[in-house]
Amino acid sequence: MVFEVQEKSINLIDGDTLVQNTKTAYSVEFLFDEHWDGLTKDVIFRVGNVTEMVRLGNENICTLPSKFLENGGLYLYVKVEGFSGDISLVADWCIAGKVLYRTEIDDGDDPGPEPPDPGTYEELKEAIGDVSQLDTESKDLTGAVNELKEAIDTGGGGDVSTATDAEVDAMIQEVFGEDTP
Repeated sequence: MVFEVQEKSINLIDGDTLVQNTKTAYSVEFLFDEHWDGLTKDVIFRVGNVTEMVRLGNENICTLPSKFLENGGLYLYVKVEGFSGDISLVADWCIAGKVLYRTEIDDGDDPGPEPPDPGTYEELKEAIGDVSQLDTESKDLTGAVNELKEAIDTGGGGDVSTATDAEVDAMIQEVFGEDTP
């Protein structure tokens, strides 16, 4: 970031995209007019309720303290104060930018949901019964679920019937070994 400081004003002339919790070290440079010659210069940074002063060296460059990037959605303000003996100047607050929320980009390599552990898979197979008796070509758990869904959606399904509450409770007890309320 580069700021131009003229007597009592400060303006951002080259900004950076500020990102929450980034590992990037943001360099901040100040270009002062002749009114600031010979003055000791302090830069005050502020984000939300967090404020910190940084004393500039002869190069008029500092690094933005990382604590100002901890919270996204807030604006970074910058102010400069200069002094030498009885002389003092203040270039009041300038908005340097908004700290953007850090986001993660989906690279498309999401493997999808985790498969059930073998114990759960076996419990489901037992609850469904003999999958070789399915009408579908796929004689596996997926085929059983799809066939059951089709039967429910169409209201058919041969010997597929609606279970009573007591039957559902008995199946849950058998599969999971828990009492239902």
